[in-house]
Amino acid sequence: MRRPLSRLGTGLGIRPRQPYGDDIDIDAAVEGRICALTAQESDGAFYLARVRDRRDLSALILLDVSGSTAEPGVGRVRIHDHQRIAVAALATTMQGLGDRVAVYGFSSHGRHNVRLTTLKTFAEYNERSLLARLSQLEPCGYSRLGAAIRHGASIIDQSGGTTRRLLIVVSDGLAFDHGYDLDHGARDVRRALAEVRSRGTGCLCLTVGATAPSEDLRLVFGTAAHAAVPRPDRLVPVIASLCRAALRTAEVHRHRSERRKDQRSDAAT
Repeated sequence: MRRPLSRLGTGLGIRPRQPYGDDIDIDAAVEGRICALTAQESDGAFYLARVRDRRDLSALILLDVSGSTAEPGVGRVRIHDHQRIAVAALATTMQGLGDRVAVYGFSSHGRHNVRLTTLKTFAEYNERSLLARLSQLEPCGYSRLGAAIRHGASIIDQSGGTTRRLLIVVSDGLAFDHGYDLDHGARDVRRALAEVRSRGTGCLCLTVGATAPSEDLRLVFGTAAHAAVPRPDRLVPVIASLCRAALRTAEVHRHRSERRKDQRSDAAT
């Protein structure tokens, strides 16, 4: 996945001493003037150029470990095992590229018992610890998916530390719990994803190895960027375009939110 993801999340950096640019590099200009006064040659690189060469992306990956993922999926392999491979590949690749990455598993037993299992925080960099924790996970419980999305979003808001933020949900799409039937769950997931995007965080939903009909998945994930693939390796051709779509949508929502704040401020004054 390294190649398609390598250009994601790059932020604007400043390069000094460039032959062309957006502003004057004062230090280079002074040195150039000294060279001219002392009859020395100067390379003429007197500018500061803004270029996209700095990683500016944090990603929080939510892995569904509810009991339904223990069911056999494509190739009679458990959905859970397909998903673990996909999460391991995504997390290690993005961290290797310089992105800030956190990974949490989630399941639930009613509204008062939604469990997030820490597999990797933003402050951890040891890939072996992540892989070891992933290998120890076993599916259990139910999936109050909307609550997990909201909690994951609050973590990335507080600890992401970047301008661009991406919440990646890896789930079979079966949002179900006590008092949280399939219709209620689907509506709550769509609402939770809309809330997260309205705060400027991109949302990407991945279903790996499951056999759920695409209509059912669209009902759950709504207009959020989403893909259902039969095996983890099938993510490679689509992952970059999905991430870009999620980040683009978040950018639009962020600008709208900023405009509304400006309008309210103007009205108050």
